[in-house]
Amino acid sequence: MEITRARILVAMVICAGLAGVCPVGSDVMELYRAKKGLQTADTKHPTALELVDKYAETQDKLQSYIIKSEIRNYEASSTIPGTISYVSGREAGGESAEVRFDGRRACKRWRKWGHVGLSLHFTPKEQAQYRSFLWDGRVFFRHNYPCRTNERFGSVFIDEYRGRRQEGRQQVELAYSLLGGYFYCDFERIDSILRRIEAISMRDRMERIGESYCYVIDVKGRQGAYTIWIDPEHGYNIAQAVTQKVRGNLVRSRPLIDHQAAYCSLTNVRFRQIDGLWVPVEADRVHNQILPNGTSFTERDHIRRTEIILNPDHDALGSFVPSDIRNGATVEIRDLDGEYTWQNGKVVDEQGRTVDIAKLGKRNAGAQ
Repeated sequence: MEITRARILVAMVICAGLAGVCPVGSDVMELYRAKKGLQTADTKHPTALELVDKYAETQDKLQSYIIKSEIRNYEASSTIPGTISYVSGREAGGESAEVRFDGRRACKRWRKWGHVGLSLHFTPKEQAQYRSFLWDGRVFFRHNYPCRTNERFGSVFIDEYRGRRQEGRQQVELAYSLLGGYFYCDFERIDSILRRIEAISMRDRMERIGESYCYVIDVKGRQGAYTIWIDPEHGYNIAQAVTQKVRGNLVRSRPLIDHQAAYCSLTNVRFRQIDGLWVPVEADRVHNQILPNGTSFTERDHIRRTEIILNPDHDALGSFVPSDIRNGATVEIRDLDGEYTWQNGKVVDEQGRTVDIAKLGKRNAGAQ
């Protein structure tokens, strides 16, 4: 009898060790679920859409924040004429960014160095290119510094966005990233995409990603093919993801043609609990795209969120005021002719008269 018990114990230890490299067996999984307080065989197994709802519930709690992050580009390659062919390590460059969001308004400010945009030219970190996007709920600002040599103080583009669809797309570009559920080449958060696709299924067995056992969702539709690993131990966040797009699939709302393709992955995700909410704070990501003419590029990088502040007083902090624009910056206003300049937080014309940009959002109101 003692020998039999010993054999059973050894078998359980072996199974537990194998669970880290292969799908989890039902017996071991039941023990794991009971220990973690997850669902057991006596309760209903969650459906794919129920998991999507749990994921969305966590994301929707992130309605107001300041997030600072750093990105290290550790590899990039390209076959596009006029771009780098391959770089790695420090030569690949990096990025630092700060994003502010309150559920409606958004601001992103970031600096990039290295082979920015796969350029042959190497930009040192101390001369990093600066960019900022600001959506104040009514008017959009895009600021670049430095830019063209004849614009030594930078340039600003100002636009009104008519209609919720355009406004929403800008918010995606400004405030979100892959860690926030927005995949490369998608304008919508992943849960919105999954709800519209009929071919969605969940694998019978959970799989181990890092130290957690995750539910696995497979999806295939016009948006492309997705495999998503949902981590129930960390707020039903995404612990790993892969998406592939081929001809006919949508990339930024447009179908791919010819031999076009796109690939994106998110791996090695690490989470932190902030004010009772699990938030992804670190991950590796890869994106690759094949263009219509057969050229392609691949980028691999590591993103780390260095600071997360939930529910800050944005108005007191001036989060959504264009305070980073330099005096003398050239200003372009959509649908308005003339030359304009930024001066002391305002737009002025050639005669130095202030342009009331508050009226921009009121123009063509009937188009809303």
